[in-house]
Amino acid sequence: MRRIILLFFSALSLGVSNLLFAQTPIDYSALTAEVNKVVESDSVYKSSYFASYGIDLEKIQTPNLYNESFKWLTTPHKSSSSGKFGIDCSGFAKIIYDKVYSVKLEGGSRDIFPKTARIAPSDLKEGDLVFFKVRSESITHVGVFLQKRMFVHTSTSSGVMLSSLDDNYWSKYFFAAGRWPELNK
Repeated sequence: MRRIILLFFSALSLGVSNLLFAQTPIDYSALTAEVNKVVESDSVYKSSYFASYGIDLEKIQTPNLYNESFKWLTTPHKSSSSGKFGIDCSGFAKIIYDKVYSVKLEGGSRDIFPKTARIAPSDLKEGDLVFFKVRSESITHVGVFLQKRMFVHTSTSSGVMLSSLDDNYWSKYFFAAGRWPELNK
C-alpha cells in the first residue's frame, strides 16, 4: 500500500512540475499501467481486499478467477463495451470466462442465460453465473459468483465491483443461478 501511495504522489509531483515548467506532457495511461502492475503484484493487498468482503482465502479453488477479477475492479461501466476504459456486465463475464476458463460466452446476459444449467442458489460454486431482472420482465444483468454469496460484476454506478446476493438491492432483483455446462463440477 505504501508503494501505491508513493507512486501516486510521484505522479502528482511530476504532473505539477510539467504544468509549471511546460515540459512534454506525461503519459498518464502508462503511469496508470505502472500503478496497476504494483497493485496487481501486491498479493497482500489483493488478499486483504477479498478478505474484507468475507472471502475465505483458504477455500479459493480457482485463484485465477480472483486474480483476473481484481485486475478489472473499478473499471467503469460502459454499455456494449468490453475494455479497460469501460465494460458492461456481459462483457465482463465474457472476459472472465475467456481468461479463466478458456470458454467463449456469446451475446448479452439474456443470451447467456439459456445456455446455462439452472442450479439452486445454495449450490453456487466459484465461477457460476448469477442473473438478475432489474426493473424488467427479462434478464438485464449477470455476475460471476465467488463464494459466501459474493459475486463480481459491473454495476452502472460503480463499475466492476463485488456485491452480495444478500444486499437488499440484489436480493430484490435476483432471478436465477446458472452453471456453464463445461464447468459442471
